[in-house]
Amino acid sequence: MYDGPNIIESKGIVHPETREILTVGQAISMRILDVRTGRIVTSVDKRKGISIEQATRDGLIDPKLAERLIGPCGTTEDGKEVTLLEAIQRELYDAE
Repeated sequence: MYDGPNIIESKGIVHPETREILTVGQAISMRILDVRTGRIVTSVDKRKGISIEQATRDGLIDPKLAERLIGPCGTTEDGKEVTLLEAIQRELYDAE
């Protein structure tokens, strides 16, 4: 279901309770995608989470979207290429 270059508006993350397909932005806002830890919440009480890799295997995130989040994004830091998720994390820290 991943649908394009704007990652925040891309759908592909399953809500743990309603099973609705959420955008990355919605999942972050609802605290289903924890960009600080790189985990997807799997319980209604938000206490249990799994890695994006495991969420892909469990069908909780679109594989192409997961690949985009945990793959290199073209940005480097200290000579090391960072993932899109790491870049989002840094943007959040900079915004705080």
